[in-house]
Amino acid sequence: MTDLTSKTRWYRLTPDRFVIGLLAVECLLWLSERFQWFGFNHQKGWTVLIAVASVGLAFVIILAWFVMALVFRWRFQFSIRSLLVLIVVVAVQCSWMTVEMKKVDRQQVAKTAFQRFPGYFLAGLMLGIGINKVVRRGKRG
Repeated sequence: MTDLTSKTRWYRLTPDRFVIGLLAVECLLWLSERFQWFGFNHQKGWTVLIAVASVGLAFVIILAWFVMALVFRWRFQFSIRSLLVLIVVVAVQCSWMTVEMKKVDRQQVAKTAFQRFPGYFLAGLMLGIGINKVVRRGKRG
């Protein structure tokens, strides 16, 4: 009788396990940014850039793995689950990068507003007017 269950050993690295590991790295980086676990977390934006680099490196490794599988006729197969996890990893990372870029844009707007109209900007903050309204009003006048 043939056993149809997979006999993949627990220590053998497969594309599925590699993608799950990439998700774990992504979560670790996000948590390290939130709780300032590592030294590089004290520099603004470094954690996000390390996450981008880890996803990019993971794609290069997967591509090299695929090419080696073609050359040496190894089995290289993704499951639907691992592809969905890979999509989630990339989406989370892109969303995180977008949020950080928007923070930088808001800081640039605040810096520009303060440099152009320091008194007006501070008065607007004390009155509870948002930064965007202060900048818009300053551009008209």
